Amino acid sequence: MQFVTKSLKYFIILVIINFSCINAEEDSKKSEISDSLKFKVSEVKGFDIPYRLDDADEKYKLPDDLDEISGIQYIKENVIACVQDEKGKIYYYDLKKDEITEKYDFADDGDYEDLEIIGDVAYVIRSDGRLYRIENFPSDDMDVKHRDLPLKSKNNVEGLCYDPATNSLLLACKDEAGIDVNLKKKRAVYSFEIDKTDFNSKPRFLIDIDVLRKITDKKNTSFQPSGIAIHPITNHIYMIATAGKLLVVLSPEGEILGVEELDKDELKQPEGITFDQQGNMYISNEARGGKGNIMLFNYQKNE
Repeated sequence: MQFVTKSLKYFIILVIINFSCINAEEDSKKSEISDSLKFKVSEVKGFDIPYRLDDADEKYKLPDDLDEISGIQYIKENVIACVQDEKGKIYYYDLKKDEITEKYDFADDGDYEDLEIIGDVAYVIRSDGRLYRIENFPSDDMDVKHRDLPLKSKNNVEGLCYDPATNSLLLACKDEAGIDVNLKKKRAVYSFEIDKTDFNSKPRFLIDIDVLRKITDKKNTSFQPSGIAIHPITNHIYMIATAGKLLVVLSPEGEILGVEELDKDELKQPEGITFDQQGNMYISNEARGGKGNIMLFNYQKNE
């Protein structure tokens, strides 16, 4: 009995030591990530988001195939590439013709969240971190490959865009910010360098939820990004969130420049965001009991 008691004591001590080591290691990783990123906040009052978000300039209703639209990219005049979160297809939707003009199958059904097309290569991200690379797109001899990134379902990747300044993809996570550490009250954007096919496990940007609460002056402010895009003229990074109903604008260095609440009636479930070369912004909304749509907001240039 004494032997059992002593063994139990040693076991408890070992468990405590192991937990202490794990916690110390996790705290060290958190500190390393925090020290490597500057959580600077610009004077929000000095920046005006150049769009009338409560008054869309155009509204395009989508067909039933795109009720679950989750990601968009402007391709050329009047044409938007789309994915929806149930089918492994890329759709070309013509705004002027008000119809889907092309469909391209790339995978089986799944939870696909966003896309980015660079030249003749298309990328699609799944919520669990699987990144699809589709070469020779669009054509009859498309070559589809995929890679499972360290991001998982708990991170819930929902946004994907191309950063030409670094030739990398940016991936916005809706939920947990960390990969092997839990970064509480943060939202993360990771990067994937295209030339080296290298995923950086350290976030490119971290957004502090408490900072957003101070800016909006609301204790219950939440922010779960559903889309990300880079403005073609200013290079500012735009992130939208259905959960939290916010548009957040960052500088290329990750400073928070502006935060604006989205109109719940105008933008019921914003999931995708993209820009044309003139800086006009397009935001897609899932159907949510009605019809899916794409809304156009013209760029309000400062004269």
